[in-house]
Amino acid sequence: MTIESVSDTTDPTTHKFVQKIRFSTQTPSDNEGNIYISIPAIYGDPVNVFVSRERTSDIDFGYIQKENITMKLAIPSEYMVDSLARPVKLAMPDTSIEFNYQTEKADNSVTLRQNLEYARSFYKKDVYPGFYDFQQKYYDLKQRPIILKKKS
Repeated sequence: MTIESVSDTTDPTTHKFVQKIRFSTQTPSDNEGNIYISIPAIYGDPVNVFVSRERTSDIDFGYIQKENITMKLAIPSEYMVDSLARPVKLAMPDTSIEFNYQTEKADNSVTLRQNLEYARSFYKKDVYPGFYDFQQKYYDLKQRPIILKKKS
């Protein structure tokens, strides 16, 4: 990957940190030349630490978290979009955690958006079964690729 530019800003009023990375990369493809791209494939994927079905203590993140990732990809002229995943909304039953996933195709680009929001910083261990289920589904959904098929 070649990073062409990086910029970041912090808005003290909204407490938002925005980082923009412009990069180019060799396109990873399968034997037929098709390309599979996902946000974790480009940016890396943090490990899901919630792998145990059992929890003996509360979860305290220390702060409320909100993560919005937008990735816009230029489609090479020799490719076409083969598959875009349908939009998905995933939420805890009490809506204290929400995840939204969507993709959009324009003329020669695809935009993928993933938004994750923890409305609370503290989760009691008695809600862990629902929390665990959410985390497993979330990590599966965020792996969904955009598939670009090589034109014949």
